[in-house]
Amino acid sequence: MEVTRVEQLDEQTVAPAGESSALTDLVIITGFSGAGKSTAMAVFEDEGYFCVDNLPSEMIRALVDLFMHTGSKVQRAAVVSDVRGGTYFEGFATMLDELRTTGVKRERELLLPLRGRADVVIDTSGLTAAMLRRKLADELLPSRTPGRLAVTFESFGFKYGPTRDPDLLLDVRFLPNPHYESDLRPLTGDDQQIVDFINRDGALDAFYDRLHPLLDYLLPQYLAEGKAHLVVAIGCTGGRHRSVAIASHLAARYNGEPEYLVHVVHRDVSRPA
Repeated sequence: MEVTRVEQLDEQTVAPAGESSALTDLVIITGFSGAGKSTAMAVFEDEGYFCVDNLPSEMIRALVDLFMHTGSKVQRAAVVSDVRGGTYFEGFATMLDELRTTGVKRERELLLPLRGRADVVIDTSGLTAAMLRRKLADELLPSRTPGRLAVTFESFGFKYGPTRDPDLLLDVRFLPNPHYESDLRPLTGDDQQIVDFINRDGALDAFYDRLHPLLDYLLPQYLAEGKAHLVVAIGCTGGRHRSVAIASHLAARYNGEPEYLVHVVHRDVSRPA
């Protein structure tokens, strides 16, 4: 099943001169028999769309013209058109191209006077978001300081569920667990006694010896790519000791770097030990 959306139709493009229209969203649905077109139509109908089924493709433009008249109160419409329309279906692609081309043409006409007044015109064809950021910075913000990456180090406990949408996730449950020491259990990873316990056999130092070079490499790469926010999640069993110690350590390590805006979150540190 194919769903094509012709969004934000320009009333000056398809409405008669001097008239306005309420139509802002047009969805056209097509596809093979049994592909789910009727189900799709029902979904849009439930959302308040004006729905038309089994409409020959050459009549879609006429329907749009009707919707665009002043008297029409249709704001959102969905149309199903498929091979049941017979030979008329052969013009389906052409009709879609005409609707879109007409809108683009009108946009260009409206923007033309502004183009002549612009100080800088940027052709964004083929540019990624990161490339566009750099181009804008180079051409429009010559005195601007280099971009900064917001980095959040978040500790959490796996027993309370995974953290939401981290960019990097570190499972540190292999490290010594202070939870089983009754005198340490009430403390948190921000207490030096906890840090010392985790590192009692050098396990924490050995972990940092490998983690620091990795992050030292990755963070500048994300920054160069134009990423604005990076979430590094560190998880242990309860989210109170090991993950807290490591998240706080990493936040302190990178907090002094001018390229980064560092924030630390301890999701589960206040839960009962």
